[in-house]
Amino acid sequence: MKNLFFRSRVPVILSLLFTALFFAGCTDSVFDVGESLNTTGPQAQTSKVRHAHLFDRAIRSDAAGKTTDATVGIILEANKLVERYKLVERYKLVERYAYDNVFYGLAAEIDLAKLDSILAEMANDPDIAWVEPDIFVDLPPSDMLQQNGGGQWMPWGIERIGATESWAVSGDGAGTVDGVEIYILDTGTRKTDVNEVERTNFSTAPQARDENGHGFHIAGTAAAKDNQGWVVGVAPGAPVYGVKVLDDTGAADLSEVVAGLEYVVGRKLANPNMPMVVNLSLGADVGTTEYTALDMAVDAAVDAGITVVVAAGNQGIDAATVTPAHAAGAITVGAYDVYNRFADFSNYGPDVDLLAPGVDILSLGVDVNGKVKRFLSSGTSMAAPHVAGAAALFLALNPNASPLQVKEALLATAKPDVWNTPPGTTNLSVWVGEGGIEELQVPPFFRYAALNGHQTDIEHEVHIYGPNASANANLFTNGDLTVTGAGANSRIEGFAYHTGTAEPEDLVTSVFQPNYNPTKLPSHLAADPVDIPIFDAAAFKDLATKTTNRNLNLKGHYTFGTRENPTIWYVGGNLTTKSEVTFTGYAVFLVEGNVNIMHNIIDQNDATETTLGLYAEGQVSFKSDDLSLWAQVFTNTMVKFKGSTTLYGNITAGDKVAFEALDSSGLPLGPTYLHYRPASPALTEPFWPMNAQ
Repeated sequence: MKNLFFRSRVPVILSLLFTALFFAGCTDSVFDVGESLNTTGPQAQTSKVRHAHLFDRAIRSDAAGKTTDATVGIILEANKLVERYKLVERYKLVERYAYDNVFYGLAAEIDLAKLDSILAEMANDPDIAWVEPDIFVDLPPSDMLQQNGGGQWMPWGIERIGATESWAVSGDGAGTVDGVEIYILDTGTRKTDVNEVERTNFSTAPQARDENGHGFHIAGTAAAKDNQGWVVGVAPGAPVYGVKVLDDTGAADLSEVVAGLEYVVGRKLANPNMPMVVNLSLGADVGTTEYTALDMAVDAAVDAGITVVVAAGNQGIDAATVTPAHAAGAITVGAYDVYNRFADFSNYGPDVDLLAPGVDILSLGVDVNGKVKRFLSSGTSMAAPHVAGAAALFLALNPNASPLQVKEALLATAKPDVWNTPPGTTNLSVWVGEGGIEELQVPPFFRYAALNGHQTDIEHEVHIYGPNASANANLFTNGDLTVTGAGANSRIEGFAYHTGTAEPEDLVTSVFQPNYNPTKLPSHLAADPVDIPIFDAAAFKDLATKTTNRNLNLKGHYTFGTRENPTIWYVGGNLTTKSEVTFTGYAVFLVEGNVNIMHNIIDQNDATETTLGLYAEGQVSFKSDDLSLWAQVFTNTMVKFKGSTTLYGNITAGDKVAFEALDSSGLPLGPTYLHYRPASPALTEPFWPMNAQ
């Protein structure tokens, strides 16, 4: 049997009985409380009760196995203004976990007999955002095949993805990936042949050490030392943190996995500059694409800056209904065999981002006596740590890379080597060998909301917001930073990095207010200079899909290209807006001269990332009140704001960013708003790919 995903521990008869009693007439994943539970009073807000069809997988029987006194596990998100203990008292809950970092909520148990009435009340409770079943999840019986013999063995999967050179390790095998932390959320880990730093236990098992072997096997693939010991991993010697969320039988509640992510996100918030990778070789088919609490926790971890790698699952189905494989922020991994054939058990579909070796994978494990041995095992559980190790290698070279940049880097270097993949499924295998991620670096000038090569003078009211409530919008200046005049009314949700001075210090401190600063660092920090390259539009003219050798005046509506194939428009003169412009799709303008934006440029894509790139050799100016646009801006010279402007994107200026305070008549101008969006690889890869220095 392959290493399949979790399955319910509820007997089939009980499952059918419970479904018949409580969920007759339910459709999709919305619990029609008013009809199915025969509640009285006002119609319930049924959208608050999620995944009703899974409540039978959340029943906890009593010690004797009877269901007469059984309870049901639930997870809920609460309004942050309410104190959780009030909800516990209101509904007579038995609280198990409280969550603050992944969402504000809790996991609890309620009496099975009161489930219908309590859910009906919760659906109408303004203090509750949603409630869902805390389902049982577990691993099937182990299919690990013990392998005997001495010396260090090289697994075929390590060879296949180009990880045999061990370029990231020092001579003692301890590793130079010590600046990246790998968190294995599983059955635990062990110290043998692994640089295990810490063990934490969120399972019902009495100890944090792995007594099952599943988590230890995964840790070995990701990071076993290259020390002539047992096996070698992708990122040899990287620090491993064993977060035990599955007990020694491989079983868990979903809330325990969420608690593990809550813990890791808390560590990230306490040390935001530490690169972190999470491996989740677990999941469950929930029968719907609707998010679970686990999916929300995964995306929250990604929002906090943690790269999360998850297994696609082994049911041979579309991963779109599997949690957390369908979580948008994760890197979801499918499996292939030694012949580069897509594994027949692997889940598939557009939600699968990458493929990796996952059949007969050699790694560490424990025998029936608890002794460390080598084992062969199969499953997407085994494929995922190949990618987690690759992510750690990339972060060792690029510690400031965002999870999106890590994903894009792994995709950019992956090889189309896997055959027999189902329709709509990638054929890309992760690759860390020659020509791979060792040669990749994220251009540092795309890591900031605004970066300039000379100085920054904030003498105008400026408001710069992070991409979400848990991320900063940092500024960088290769020179001095000053705040004067109306600039004192500014608010910038991030750190100020500068190579020169920051004056006056009290105003700079009050203006820069990072969203997350748990280590209480000063809001402005001295930094090393950033080398901003000179943009040469003509050098990229051959990439253009549209060419204008003179000035270009934009007006009206434009339909541009896709994310994979954006429209690239070369402009031999100046670029100017003549009236309001609307567009759909992705486009980059390569401008020899200046860019003058005097009217709105409206993005109709409803996208969460910037879809318009403005790359200019000359000055970029925004000169109109109430002007707004979504754009990523790069110029060799100056960016000038003159008027009330709202920009969704980011700015890089070779000279300076000027926020002008007065118009030609000496009257004050309106404030400037910058809603930071990280650089979109769709707009940067053709010109500054990951290997740009």
